[in-house]
Amino acid sequence: MSAFKHLLILLLALPAFANTLPAGKDTEDIMVGVTGMFVAIKGGELQVTQITPDTPAAASLEKGDVLLEVDGTSLEVQDPRHPLGFAINAAEGRDGKMKFSIERGGAKKSVLVQLAPSGSYGSTYPVDCKKSQRIVNETAAFIIKHGGPGGGINGNLEGLFLLSTGDKKYLPAVEKYAVALAGKKAGTSVWGIGYSGIFLGEYYLATGDKRVLPALKERCETLSSGQYFGGWGHGASHCGPGYVTGGLLNAAGDQALTTLILARECGVEVNQKTYDDALRFFFRFAGRGGVPYGDHHPELWWSSNGKNGGLASALTLLPEKKFQAGAQLLALSETDTYFGCEGGHGSCFGNQTWRNIVDALVPAEHLDSYWRHKDKMVWFYELSRMPGGGFRTPWHPGHGTIGKAPLYQTGLIAMAYTSYLKNLRICGKPRTEFSVPHKPTAVELSLETDDFHRVDFIDGVKIKEEPHEIAAVFQTIYNKDGSIKSTKSKASINTKGKRQMPVEWYAKMMRHYSPTVRDWAAHGLGFQGESAIPEIKKALASKDGRLRVAGLDAISCATGWGIGKTTSNITPEMIKAHFLPQILKPLKAPKAPMWEKRHALMALSCADAATITEQLDTITPYLKNQEWWLRAAAFTALQALIPETDAFLSALPAMLQSYDADSNLPSRRWGATTLFKTAIAKNPELKEPLVAGMAKSVNKLELREGFKQPIDLNNIFETLRYIDMKKHPENAIPFLPAIERTYPSMEALPASWTIIGARWGNIGLAKAATQLGKKGRPFIASMKRIQSNLEARCAKKDRQGATLQKALDSLKTTVEEWESKFGKVSI
Repeated sequence: MSAFKHLLILLLALPAFANTLPAGKDTEDIMVGVTGMFVAIKGGELQVTQITPDTPAAASLEKGDVLLEVDGTSLEVQDPRHPLGFAINAAEGRDGKMKFSIERGGAKKSVLVQLAPSGSYGSTYPVDCKKSQRIVNETAAFIIKHGGPGGGINGNLEGLFLLSTGDKKYLPAVEKYAVALAGKKAGTSVWGIGYSGIFLGEYYLATGDKRVLPALKERCETLSSGQYFGGWGHGASHCGPGYVTGGLLNAAGDQALTTLILARECGVEVNQKTYDDALRFFFRFAGRGGVPYGDHHPELWWSSNGKNGGLASALTLLPEKKFQAGAQLLALSETDTYFGCEGGHGSCFGNQTWRNIVDALVPAEHLDSYWRHKDKMVWFYELSRMPGGGFRTPWHPGHGTIGKAPLYQTGLIAMAYTSYLKNLRICGKPRTEFSVPHKPTAVELSLETDDFHRVDFIDGVKIKEEPHEIAAVFQTIYNKDGSIKSTKSKASINTKGKRQMPVEWYAKMMRHYSPTVRDWAAHGLGFQGESAIPEIKKALASKDGRLRVAGLDAISCATGWGIGKTTSNITPEMIKAHFLPQILKPLKAPKAPMWEKRHALMALSCADAATITEQLDTITPYLKNQEWWLRAAAFTALQALIPETDAFLSALPAMLQSYDADSNLPSRRWGATTLFKTAIAKNPELKEPLVAGMAKSVNKLELREGFKQPIDLNNIFETLRYIDMKKHPENAIPFLPAIERTYPSMEALPASWTIIGARWGNIGLAKAATQLGKKGRPFIASMKRIQSNLEARCAKKDRQGATLQKALDSLKTTVEEWESKFGKVSI
């Protein structure tokens, strides 16, 4: 069978791949748009659960009715939301009648729900579309009717929506909101600062109203004081490096960066280091995959919970071609993921907000993605339209409605109908008469562009498979009998349960403009082993850096977020025989793109120890690179040396020097300490020099005063995770001086975990002392010195008081039992 026929048969066999409710599970109430009814799947039936009075559904449907069909289309399907949404649009384009087949009281019957025959979407909606314009007018009137934009993030989005219409009659309501907002304190929530900062910036650039500039400046100053590692966490008043490996939260940080850029355009003075650090941090994600949760590697899922769109809206404000290209590529990731519009951590708020705003940034050569996105999203928009105006998202598992009645998510969804007008700077509007001339900083100018910001297919390849079809191939796992086991697996991870495609197909997908698709395809190709060698060699020889990286990725199958690998069947022997010169080439080329160097190091990490030993002079300089992605990758490349004591020790001074100079939690965790932890556990000859070197570093580590002190505290506390305490508690003894020194400054949880232990290998001082018996004297002495501080904490009734008390009780019990066996310990 030809590869083409193989592919065709597979795609035809796949289920409809979209935002789909789980099969066989009950749901919460789902709003069915302007019909006024809510439905839910209960026991396998689609039941009417509530009906809003004086709405179309109230005239003919009753609570408890079971819906079987709508306009002849079955609703007895896995996700009936799709046919319901499309049916609303179709009915409005006809006579407004929706014909339902229902079951009521055990009897089947037909009923009509009469909607207003107001027209369906035009073929180019929302462009030149009467229905779209009617919805815009009704939504604006709805917001005005309820007193103008509401409060919080949703209020800022409602204000942005009114500005996005370009209609001056809404400006009084926007002005009222803007002035009131400017009169309030900015607060310390990065979420609130970012969204309000964007609104205030857009408002000024549209009106020139200088009354809002002091508020915009206040927000920028707060962001400056609350920044670390180039980004931001949830709040600007607290540095939390232990939160989700690094503490940063890009879903909020995106908007913080956008606020800074808009403020500079408004003429507001912005701290240049804050701006430079943020731009450097975020720009490195453009073209590399999904903008990650925080200070991590790019995520390898196509939809990024809106983080790609949030960054696109920031980059499009900068005039240089490299930033515009990055914005376009990020916008494409939003429009290409119509099938994933409901995914996201916490809620689908960001996913909906930013796809609706930045779809206007899609480049001309990919307008098909824009139109497809609009067409595929009709069901969602129709289900979200509330009777009487405004928008509220339909229910999806785990993602309930956000926002308060009556406005709910009106502003964020409504911009789906106005972003193309480009009346907002974040939607691509040109600089206004109130924009100051753009003056790029030296860092801004130094940020390099490369092939990874291109939006064309590689080698002129035309890929006709639609995004949901491509995603289905990579995300579907099959049972042995050929039936589908799951359609929600991680696309970047290989298993035998995935349907293996022909090598040629993976090679074609490696030429996609989407960095995420290229990554998935590279992993699929690497899983093929020896048969993939010719295609990998072609990729590594390409003039296009995107394809070269895909070839390198096929060798390592390096995943996102941390440093881990998926299953690759490219062996060290294959690397030595076929790929080594091509892997080394970018590592030895000073001007090679950073991203290519990162993947070259990851590919090299799959080589054998002899090859790594030969290339130490190539690898070790990357241990001190400014970019932690390269530092961590260099440490990963050195893992092959763990069994080779002499070779490892020859590189150890460079490793410890890197560790000593590095305060960034992700790079320490996934780079140096991951390597050290593995080496300590697997090679006894390396334990002593590694433990001694790490202890020397943390014992001399200075605690900075102020906002960034938690970074230093965390880096000391976290060492207890990496020294194999579970099997060798004595390894912790050299670290006790640093632990005691920093203990009074530790927050409640790490202070408790220091005594009672925590996950990931830190068993705690109490258990370590017990396990060591008589040799546990240093732990008993440390705990006795810590005891008074812990008692004082418990007396204050900290919010983590129960955990602190547990730690104190454990400390006292352990000391008492140990001293009863081995004698008193003087301190």
